[in-house]
Amino acid sequence: MNLLKIRLIVLLERFKKVTAVAEELGVKQPTISFHMRKMEEEWGTPLFEMKTGKVMLTEAGRLLHHYAEQIDRLYAEAEARMKELQRNGLHKYVIGCNETANAAFLRGSWLTAASELADIQLSLLTGDNDRLHQLLLEGGADLILTSRSSGLSAGNNVLLVEDPLMLLLPAVHPLAGTANLSSLSTYRLAQLPFVLLEDSSLKEAVTAWEAAERMTLSVRWTTDRIEHVISAVRTGSCLTVIPSRCVSETAAGIVSIPLPGSPVYYRMYASWLSSGWSPQLAGRMVGMLQQQAGNAYK
Repeated sequence: MNLLKIRLIVLLERFKKVTAVAEELGVKQPTISFHMRKMEEEWGTPLFEMKTGKVMLTEAGRLLHHYAEQIDRLYAEAEARMKELQRNGLHKYVIGCNETANAAFLRGSWLTAASELADIQLSLLTGDNDRLHQLLLEGGADLILTSRSSGLSAGNNVLLVEDPLMLLLPAVHPLAGTANLSSLSTYRLAQLPFVLLEDSSLKEAVTAWEAAERMTLSVRWTTDRIEHVISAVRTGSCLTVIPSRCVSETAAGIVSIPLPGSPVYYRMYASWLSSGWSPQLAGRMVGMLQQQAGNAYK
């Protein structure tokens, strides 16, 4: 079964029309019909059936489609990376991260230092935890930084840091001069507007803190960009709670104060596959990240 047939069954499931698949592949309709018959002969079982003018997969066809879709996706990824290598002579290395990890680790000089570890073209993409873990398993990312353990073996799933949550507020806010909020009644915070970064693990940490303090923050809006959070705090429209590593020391007009009560921590993980094209490079990058976090990769 060649790559054309792999692509064909993927497209038939997507479009459910022989004419649409022929147009997508740039061939004539009889060619598609010919390959459909050959595939059924090759596997010795019906793979397709017509229902109300549409091509539907049989149970055997759906089974084959499950594997064909993975092969087609991997081939497309390999093709894209090989074209990039041919174009500029550099391997493309993809790091995926959620916005919180991006703000905590991948800013400033780190990306420059990482790109100098090898002759690579570094590509950074952001997304939520679920999407990033899926990309890693599909081969769309070589290394991911998320707030959720991947479940991979210990050597390929490393806890980078446990980071305490901090309260960010405008420098002109009445609470900004409070050196220690431990003695502050949290009901005052509950009366103030908050903006939160869209991060499921961060929300879980904030919820745990709220439960411990027996209060609920008034979250007026959320965003998936750290810049929007910082801007909202700087302009005085909201306060926020974020991990301490996401607090920029140069954020003008903003102060950070430890949350009152027992400390609550946000965890950040690095994950990569042993079957990736360069697991050794992933290990070196994670070593750099752990040095940055004050740990040593082992």
